[in-house]
Amino acid sequence: MRPTRRQLLIGGAVASTALGLTMGVYLRKPAAGRRILSEGEIDVVRALAEVMFPVGNPLGVDGLQAEVAERVDILLEETVDPMMAMSFRYLLRGIEWGSVGLSGSRFSRCTVSQRQSLMARWEVPGSWVGRTCGTSVKAVLGMAYFNHPQVLEAVGWRLGCRLGSA
Repeated sequence: MRPTRRQLLIGGAVASTALGLTMGVYLRKPAAGRRILSEGEIDVVRALAEVMFPVGNPLGVDGLQAEVAERVDILLEETVDPMMAMSFRYLLRGIEWGSVGLSGSRFSRCTVSQRQSLMARWEVPGSWVGRTCGTSVKAVLGMAYFNHPQVLEAVGWRLGCRLGSA
């Protein structure tokens, strides 16, 4: 039986919280002008967004242009339960420092191709934690990206009813 989206998100939160507890419970204060995310966490989200929504993608709006990091910060404050937001922050910390053993560098300091390779490892069969955490990250960043006005316009999304003339 395939896990539901809710199970994946909860599993990601549990895994990231557990990872966070092993890496220390201290979370830095929000960056200047931010609500939830610290400067380092913003860097990780930007690095993820560069891979997930690259320059030249079919929609014509890349992750940095769509301000994914800034929008994730708002999303975490306005939409996500505070405990889940904290878990997401620990997940970002795990991604940032977990890559050191695999690439020799923190995630946000890796090249785009290194980050692509690291993120591809999340999809490896048998890697439940990787898939769960990866799915959680993709869901949150996807919500931020696909709610940007330029992206909505690029996919042809229109709000409201458009009744034709009779």
